Amino acid sequence: MHSQLVNCAQEELKIKKQMLERMEMFANMKRLTNSIADGFDLLRQIMVPQEQFPPPQPH
Repeated sequence: MHSQLVNCAQEELKIKKQMLERMEMFANMKRLTNSIADGFDLLRQIMVPQEQFPPPQPH
């Protein structure tokens, strides 16, 4: 009986550890996705021509 409880507890810890690892992996994937999106936003800003002001006219 005691060994069954120990085995159950070990199995539960193993499952919780796997869940934590997956949660960390998903958090890392989300950060990576956000970084990629930020990079594309920056690239878009660089590539889209900026509004240019007309040159000053001599008086």
